[in-house]
Amino acid sequence: MKGSNRVDYRFGLKQEYESYLFYQKNIAECEVHINAFLKEQINTHPNKRGLKTDDKKHKRINKNAIKGIDLNEASYQYFGGTDLMKIEGLSHSTILTIMSEVGPEGFHKFLTAKQFTSWLRLAPNNKISGGKWLSSKTPKGSNRLKIVMRNAANAPGN
Repeated sequence: MKGSNRVDYRFGLKQEYESYLFYQKNIAECEVHINAFLKEQINTHPNKRGLKTDDKKHKRINKNAIKGIDLNEASYQYFGGTDLMKIEGLSHSTILTIMSEVGPEGFHKFLTAKQFTSWLRLAPNNKISGGKWLSSKTPKGSNRLKIVMRNAANAPGN
């Protein structure tokens, strides 16, 4: 088998390989940071540490999932006993996005589900004047969690 040993091809390949190694190193650093953050959040609340959940054999673990942490258990403890992994359509990446967008306070900062859907910009903005519907459009604006929730809602139908 004969190959092309052009100098410019080898240079480009070398550049791509170095970029790959750089990004792999950064991903590993992010995983360590996420793992440490989750452990800190769970260990600062003694009542969260004792929470245990069952294994979800039906949930496929992505090959790119964070190594060295059971995200099923960590998310259960992080959200104070709410098992988001039982919801069909939610995956490990969806759970991580929820954690990053909602923050350490979790869903407790929203008093009602209506407030949460309004924050996500998923609730229609009903404008009524004198009993007449003026508008019921969903407000413009987007965030990562809104996109992830829509994708999760579409996942079971696939």
